[in-house]
Amino acid sequence: MNVLNEKNRLTKIDPFRYVLYADSLSDSAMATVLSNTSLVSIVTAARTLCLSVIHDSFGLDRSVVISVKAIRCRRMEPSTGGHGYDLSFEVQEAKGPRIDTVGANVVQSFATGTYETQFSFGIIPQSFDRFIRLSRNFTDYSELAMPHDQGEVLSTSDNGYTYRAGELDRLINGKRTDHIPAIRLLAIAISGPFATAEKDLVSASIEFFKYSDPRKTLSVERSGTVGVMKQDAETVARFELTQG
Repeated sequence: MNVLNEKNRLTKIDPFRYVLYADSLSDSAMATVLSNTSLVSIVTAARTLCLSVIHDSFGLDRSVVISVKAIRCRRMEPSTGGHGYDLSFEVQEAKGPRIDTVGANVVQSFATGTYETQFSFGIIPQSFDRFIRLSRNFTDYSELAMPHDQGEVLSTSDNGYTYRAGELDRLINGKRTDHIPAIRLLAIAISGPFATAEKDLVSASIEFFKYSDPRKTLSVERSGTVGVMKQDAETVARFELTQG
C-alpha cells in the first residue's frame, strides 16, 4: 500500500503515538490493504508509515539518514476492536541530546488479520552517512546497472544457497541504491529454496550487522527456523522464521 498518500489521515494521539483509522483510508488504499496480506507487504506498509512521521516525532533534522537495524513481524489474534494502524515510538539509544536509535511498534488490524511489526531504526547524521558511503567504493551506483533484473539462486547445498542480486533487489521507490535494502533481504530470506510459505508464517524477524553489497553474492545458511546471510564470510544479517 502506498501509505504515504495517507499521511495526512494520521491522527496524532501524543508526540510518540499515531493512529490511522480504517474508515479514514481512501477506497483504493483499503482495497490494497485487503489484497496484500503477506508479511513483506505488511512490513513495507509499516515502515513507510513510520518514516512519514518519525522526523516530526523526535524533532530530527531532515538531513539525517534513517536505516533499519532490525525488524520483527508477528501474526496476532484477530482484533475485536477498531481496524486500522496504531504506531508508537520510543528512544532506544541516545548520547546526550543526540538520538542514535529509535524503536517503533506498529499494529495493523483489519478483517484479513492483525499483525504487530517492530522496528529498530538507526539515526545517522548526514556527514557520517557520506563517510560510510565513500568507504563502500561504489560511488557510481546510480549509473551502474546490475547484469540481470531479477536475482537468482546460483547454487544450493543441504543447508543453504548462494544468491546473486539483480537490479530489482536494490531499488527503493524505483531508484537505485548502493546496497540491498533491509526489507528486500527479509523477502530473500522468506522466499529462498528452503522457503516457508508465507501463509504458514506466524512470525519473521531479522537483524542487520553490516552493509549488503549488491555486486557480491549472498550466502544464505539455514538451520531449522534460524538462518544467517553472509558476504565475504562476514555476517550481514541473522533471521528467524516461525511457522504456525
